[in-house]
Amino acid sequence: LYRESGQYRAARDQLAIALRKAPDNIAALTALAKNYLAEKNPQQAEKLFRRAIKVLPRFWKGHDNHGTFLFRTARYTEAVPVYERAAELTPDNAVAYNNLGAALFMASNFEGASAIWQKSLDIEFTESASSNMGSALFFSGRFDEAVDMFLRATEIAPDRHILWGNLAYAERFSTSPDAAIGHYRRAISLAENALSINPSSSIIIASLAHYCAHTEQTKRAKKLIIEATNSGSKDVFVWFHATLVWLALDNKDVAVETLRQAIELGYPIAMVEADKGLVGLTSDSIYRSFLGL
Repeated sequence: LYRESGQYRAARDQLAIALRKAPDNIAALTALAKNYLAEKNPQQAEKLFRRAIKVLPRFWKGHDNHGTFLFRTARYTEAVPVYERAAELTPDNAVAYNNLGAALFMASNFEGASAIWQKSLDIEFTESASSNMGSALFFSGRFDEAVDMFLRATEIAPDRHILWGNLAYAERFSTSPDAAIGHYRRAISLAENALSINPSSSIIIASLAHYCAHTEQTKRAKKLIIEATNSGSKDVFVWFHATLVWLALDNKDVAVETLRQAIELGYPIAMVEADKGLVGLTSDSIYRSFLGL
């Protein structure tokens, strides 16, 4: 509860007490690792994720947690075999395959990701796998099909702002672009709820800025994205959202710089090149020059 509300020091103190009593407590090890990651201390976080695996090497969730850590720190290629191990330990686990697909996708193996996501969906039709498959369809230019998958994700989990944001983003390039603004507004309401619980979350702030930028709340969008990017976040998705915001605000120069930061932090160039929303930016001479093209 402390971590979810951004009270990281209080959470760390409570978890340290729990681990002194039971040093091999998997739940406490994992929670403390996640807390260190939230505090921007990835080195200490990884030590604890690895320690949890040593305690229970055949526990799939330990490998899954480590894979998610690697994913969140943009080490996508390293995350693939870790997620593969989680899937091997639980071959009927839709979540394990969904996460593996996400790592493959961010490692620019789009075909492999789609196949794994379909396997996840065949096991269980979850909102995450549905949304991820929507992303695969979006990046292959199949926008109406992507919208259908994103819609199905929102039906399963209607309270997740990111799902509505993904849906609205895809709708902008589909045959139903007018639906996007209403879904962006839904995403705003849900993101505001999430931010009331964790007001220091840079990714929620950046996501909210993105939604606001596409609902004509330009001043608010600018204020929010400056707050998110000034937080010191190394989350690639914070910087990707920043790029979308500055593009929507018609400031291509800043958008190029935020995209440069996202790429330097690990956002895949193949995804940048395939993103319909970035077409106006990827043809920019400054963007081409910093890629050495």
